[in-house]
Amino acid sequence: MATKLATKKIEEFGTNIVIPDFNLQTVVFPIIGTNRLVMHKFSEKARKEIEDKQQKKGTSLKAKGKRDPQAEYEACIHYCDDGTPGFPGGGFKKSLVRAAQGLDMKMTEARSMFQVVDELVQIEGEHQMRTDMVRLNGKVADVRYRAEFPKWKAKLRIRFNPTRISVDQLATIVRLAGFSVGVGEYRPERDGSWGTFDIEGDFINE
Repeated sequence: MATKLATKKIEEFGTNIVIPDFNLQTVVFPIIGTNRLVMHKFSEKARKEIEDKQQKKGTSLKAKGKRDPQAEYEACIHYCDDGTPGFPGGGFKKSLVRAAQGLDMKMTEARSMFQVVDELVQIEGEHQMRTDMVRLNGKVADVRYRAEFPKWKAKLRIRFNPTRISVDQLATIVRLAGFSVGVGEYRPERDGSWGTFDIEGDFINE
């Protein structure tokens, strides 16, 4: 819904300052994954282990117990209020801002021109467990159980200031973000190829 800011006169040191009306607009871009999306939510278990380490509470391998791949995989997934999988809107916002920088737009400008509306963007698609061998800090080998969406779609709702950026310019940023930045694990921004996407179909004005 468009937001209106009424014209106001502010008297400051005897000077009238006129703030003009402006309307925020919301547009929905339907996007489709062009490569797998791999999700790895920071789990409460991992958070607790870091807290224990910072507080110097040693935890032996025996105390940690046997790993549960299924539980680790399920803990990687973000869930919306209705129980469907989602991906943080902040992750998409960062991707768009990074892409805007590639178009010679300053980061502070991009951040102020548009916002991703949903805290969690609903992800459409089936997910499955993915097992990968990784190296922590480039040294210690470990196994990671993560959630993979081989095929996925989403609806990216963006609120923006049309006096500073157009829908066409936003569409360019979304497409560039999907191609060169991505979202999730091993995305192009991190020298990977996962988490890429493109606009599918026409955008919708709300």
